[in-house]
Amino acid sequence: MQLISGKVRTYYDENRVFDMLIKNKLVYFYLSHSQAKKLEIYLSLGNYVTFYATDKPIFVGNVYAYQVVDFDKIYKMQGNKEIVYYNHQDNVEQVKKLLRKDTYRLFLDLEFSMPPVNYHHGDIPQFHAEIVEYGMCLEDANGNIIDSSYGLVKPLDERGINEYTLNFIHKTENELKNASYYSKFYNTLKDYMTLYQPIIYVWGRNDYLIINKSYLLHKVTPITERKNYINLMQLFKTYYKEKNDIGLYNAYDYFGKKPILDEQDHNALHDAEATLELFHLFDKTINK
Repeated sequence: MQLISGKVRTYYDENRVFDMLIKNKLVYFYLSHSQAKKLEIYLSLGNYVTFYATDKPIFVGNVYAYQVVDFDKIYKMQGNKEIVYYNHQDNVEQVKKLLRKDTYRLFLDLEFSMPPVNYHHGDIPQFHAEIVEYGMCLEDANGNIIDSSYGLVKPLDERGINEYTLNFIHKTENELKNASYYSKFYNTLKDYMTLYQPIIYVWGRNDYLIINKSYLLHKVTPITERKNYINLMQLFKTYYKEKNDIGLYNAYDYFGKKPILDEQDHNALHDAEATLELFHLFDKTINK
């Protein structure tokens, strides 16, 4: 990864590419769709940019361009005055603010059913991934553990009880067929939300997406909404300027630590506990 600073020369919106004159050479850079949607309006002629880019270019449109990993700052000079359009430090302060919220925290992890080997997209009935295992750790604002909960959930669609699902969560067919109904998970989460109103921390976005789908699948009243969740992985990506998703256990590398388990076993409670531990390592690092 390389740090680039200088003036924007031209922005080509058809390819999300802009160029800069660096050491008397025209160099091209390109944006992701999400970057372009948010920031391309500021990439005007003469505006200053500081950003990180990949080390190797790829062919984009009709030029070789380096991918922008993350912007540090976008601004223009008006006389001696700096007019800032974007500053990564603002994002860092927002991350710090989110972690400092004085409230209960619920660390949640879910495992989902997978389609059977003979399932094809478009088959009737359609296969929907369902919650088959959950782990939750509840703590107060001072980091004291209040409660934890773990359980298996029997899916409505028994096609989800297959070799792929069972191998992934390391359970037997008998265990999943005799698991508790969804209502046990739903009522446990409902109790937490009613009694404590916690922020729910998840690693990635799949957990809250699958919970939202589960409300529809089981025809129950939603007890959470998007604003209740914080995607801890996204906070890591924002703070550390990572373009790609970060594996739960790989996140320990940022702190020179190792997880309790040598290898992730995809036990939902173990993963919820790891998310809790990473939260505190992260909070200690950026709010020290």
